[in-house]
Parts: sequence; C-alpha cells; structure tokens
Amino acid sequence: MGPTIHYSGRLKSAAQLSALIDDVRDIAIGNDWNYDVFHDKFKNDAFSTGFNLENLYGITITPHDYESLSLTFLSDGRMCGLQNFELLEMEEYIAKDHVFSISFNTHDLDVEIYKQLIVILDYISGKYIQDFKCVDEGHYWETRNEELLKETIHKNKNYIEHFRKLITETPQNDDQEDQDYIYQVANLIHKQNAITNENLPKLSVEEEFKLIELKREIDLEIKYAKDEEFFNEFLDNPLYMNPDLLEEEYKKEEKTPIYEVLGKPTFKKSSELSAKELSKELKKFLKMLSKKYIDVEMFYDYDNEDILYYDFITNIVFNEEIAERFIGLYPHEYIYENYYPNHQEELHSVSFDFWKNFLNATREFFDEFELEHLENSEEIFAFRNIFPNFKEIKVVVNEVVYDLEAAFAYTYLVVEFEGIKDNGQKTHYKGESVLELTYDDLINSWNVVKMTLPK
Repeated sequence: MGPTIHYSGRLKSAAQLSALIDDVRDIAIGNDWNYDVFHDKFKNDAFSTGFNLENLYGITITPHDYESLSLTFLSDGRMCGLQNFELLEMEEYIAKDHVFSISFNTHDLDVEIYKQLIVILDYISGKYIQDFKCVDEGHYWETRNEELLKETIHKNKNYIEHFRKLITETPQNDDQEDQDYIYQVANLIHKQNAITNENLPKLSVEEEFKLIELKREIDLEIKYAKDEEFFNEFLDNPLYMNPDLLEEEYKKEEKTPIYEVLGKPTFKKSSELSAKELSKELKKFLKMLSKKYIDVEMFYDYDNEDILYYDFITNIVFNEEIAERFIGLYPHEYIYENYYPNHQEELHSVSFDFWKNFLNATREFFDEFELEHLENSEEIFAFRNIFPNFKEIKVVVNEVVYDLEAAFAYTYLVVEFEGIKDNGQKTHYKGESVLELTYDDLINSWNVVKMTLPK
C-alpha cells in the first residue's frame, strides 16, 4: 500500500466536460494506458441543482496494471470517484466530507508514473476545475521533491512490512471485526516503537469512508501475510508448476465436505434470523471460508442479496467436498451464478463489455481471443482498421433475448462514437448494433459470434 493522493473540486463549466475528456483521453493514448469514458455530456450542458445518481460523468485512466485515476463528476459538477458513486448507489453511508472527493492509492506505482499523474492533475485542475484541493501523502504535489517522494514510499513499505509481521504473530479472533483488528495491530506497532509516529503514513482510519475504502486492501494485506508463510512451504512443489499433474493428484485425494473442514459451525436457516443477525453470520462464514482459501462470490446485484448469499453458503457450498491436503494449492472457488445462472445480466454485461473493448485503444488480447472468432471477423477488422482511435463513445444495451434450449441469444444495443483517422478526420456513427451470442455450457458462458455495425 503506497501513499494515497486525495483530491476534490468542481468542474468550472458543464460545457467543458467534453474538452476535459478529450484532453485526458489523448494523454492516455499517448502513454498507451487504458481509459474508460462515462457520460460525456451534461443534460442541456448545465449542472443539476443538487446531485442525482442517474449518471457519473467524466473519464478514468489506468496506467498499465495499476489502479485507475478518476476525473469523474456528479450531475452538479462536483468531483466524485467511481467507488464513492457505487457506494452511494448502494445507499451505503459515506461521511459527507468524502462523497465529493477522490482517493487514488498508488500501491507499488513506479515513481516516474507517480510524478506524471501529479503533473496531469495539476494541468487538468488548472484548466478545468475550480476549488481544487489535493492532499498528496507522497508530498510531491506541494514540493515536486522526488527524493522526499521516494523516502515517503519507503516509509510506507516499512509500515506494511511491520503490519504483516505483527499479523502473523497476532491472530485475529473469529468474532473480531476487521477494523477492530486493524486498531489492535496499529496499537502494537506504536507500543513496540517499530517505527516512529512521524514516519507513519497518514491513514485516516478514524474516518468512516476511509475504513470502507481501505477494507479491501487491508483484507489483502492480512491474507498476503498469512499466504506468504503458507505458500513458501510448497513453492518448490512440482504440483505448483504443473496444473495437469495437480488436477490428476487432486482427483485421487479423499474429499471432505466443506462444512466439516470448517469444523461443523452451527447455523440457522435464513428465515430464523433477523437482517442484522444474518449479516453478522454471513460475514463470519465468509471469513471462515477465506481462512481456508475458499472463495465464494456473487457477480451481480440482487434483491435480498444477503439472504441469497447466506443460503448459497449454507445450502450449497457447505455440502461441496474438497481435499484438505490441497487447501491453498488447488483453487476452490464457488460462484453463485454457476449454480443459479443469471443469463439476463450476463448477456447485458458481455454485450456492453464487448463493444467497449472493441473501441478501446489497447485491444491486442481482445482481438486475438474475441474478434478473430467472429463469423464476420474480416468485415469487422476492415472497419476497425480504418480508425486508429475512437472518441465520444456511448454504449447502451436496450434489449436482451435468449433461448437457453437453443443456446442462442440476441442483444440489441445503441452505439454512438466518432472514428478518427490518422489525418484527424472524424466520422460520426450512431445506430443499432445487434450481437449474436451462443452459450457454452461447459464453461457456463455466453460468447459473441457475430456483430453488426451502426451506420
């Protein structure tokens, strides 16, 4: 976990959104970074009075394999990160001070890219954003001091190393909340004087949104520390480097129900629990499963999601059998939709992602594994090769029609974009696109086999 860059502000003018997106997109293309454009025009080129959650506006850029940097806005023009927006959509509480801000964690970001992102923020904020504030935990924003930045990154790494070490020495109780455990370990660091207070990264763990923001990352740090010791025992194991041999050996091994692997925990039916009790039990079981390197996931959002999740674990996952000797070495992953397919949502998601990837600047993998297999791939490649770049991209999935018995589906989209030639000439396209998809029941997946282009 590297220093975090926090920033906030307000777009100077609703009419400037398109120009901001163009500038940032050009920067991404010039650096061979991925980017995602959200809505690129405010209604009537004006901000709303008070924000709504209908749309997020702006663009994100992703430097290679790092976290995405957001330059995104609510309908009233105030900056709001994608994660904040998603939390607001889920009606999860966020302290007001953090709703209108964005936090970018640099992780192990290359120092040169770190510096470059600060320069980008400086340029974009000066040109398009008013009341801009930036708190850079690496201190490069205010100092442009590369040595201070490197020193701060080094201190953060030391903190995490101490954190990991103490985690391995201080087990977390099954009924202990993550944030309580974090405070416990942090207090131990202070008491042991492992590092001085002034060297501590400025992690605002007391702030409610910061806890939400850091939760996933801290979970990963905890898991990493425990995994590191565990996996060192078999890194030289020939099974680790030979998936076919691993699969063969796993099949021979005696299997035990996951319920027994977890120690036969007591549980009630979901109908016998209050919402609060069920949420607590669900978190407990997910934590128990995680400690055994068993992943349980739901890809889509549902009504009564906690109940479905809880029932899936207690009625399905608990009854699945695994080889205990291979825990951590063999992947144990249980996805809700593999048992209860949500074809409507999957077809919507696959179709949307297909078009976004088709128009993406970085698409080598997509071309090889998706486009080349289309029935009309020659036509599609011929069109796409006319334009090195695409801008003003909008993709809306309007209708999904499928026949599971026939393993076939159609999705109807409205797609709008500008194709840009090498000489800068722009051609505007807007119209319906139809995707034809087939279902592969071996991998429980819908795959695009043919597409039409908008005129």
